[in-house]
Amino acid sequence: MASLEKSARNARHISLTLHNAALVNRESRREVERMDLRTWINVARAALKREDGQTMAEYGLVLALIALAVVGALTALGLAISGKFNAVITQLGGVVP
Repeated sequence: MASLEKSARNARHISLTLHNAALVNRESRREVERMDLRTWINVARAALKREDGQTMAEYGLVLALIALAVVGALTALGLAISGKFNAVITQLGGVVP
């Protein structure tokens, strides 16, 4: 719930930033919709300072590392079990039903 509120707050902030940037750089009422390069750079800087997406990327990275560890552990366990079965088969004389 807090994440949705934070996202909504950030969306409002970007909307207000765009609106204010257009108002600050106008020379007349007709130029309200025109934005110059400096305004776009300022908007891009504000968007890059947000850290919302970084948290999700970090969770994804941790999840990927955990998945790799599980796959590695299961592979090692499978090889160990296979080795034990082969040892038992060898002790029984190699007879496999």
